[in-house]
Amino acid sequence: MTPRHYLTLGFALAVWACGPPVMPPTSGHAPPETARAPATLDGEVLGVDGKSPETQLAQSVRLRLRTDEGADVDVLLAPAWVLDEKGLRFTPKERVKVTGTKRTEGGKEVFEAQSVKRGSDVLDLRDSAGKPLWDAR
Repeated sequence: MTPRHYLTLGFALAVWACGPPVMPPTSGHAPPETARAPATLDGEVLGVDGKSPETQLAQSVRLRLRTDEGADVDVLLAPAWVLDEKGLRFTPKERVKVTGTKRTEGGKEVFEAQSVKRGSDVLDLRDSAGKPLWDAR
């Protein structure tokens, strides 16, 4: 055996003696939630959040919707100023069709609207990635 062979054999024995590779411990966090496919809810408006106009300017308006299947769902729409610019207001017992995706906010599941249809009127609020279609203020 040549010195080169001894060197290769020594290296192989050293690697073998170290054992199998060890993966670093995981942080214990679940992988990020994957994007969910859009869904459509048909139903009746039960109510609109009762926040003051000043609060609504900064926060999104929420609808409480009873779907045709009988489930009550919180629907996240858009800031009040966006709806006001479009002249869109909701009242209880109105029928609407909402397309969007479910997500978790503060430990509670909400339905984030991409578009809302009421009668023949359709309002697009977000793109397919969930990005708002309005300019930030």
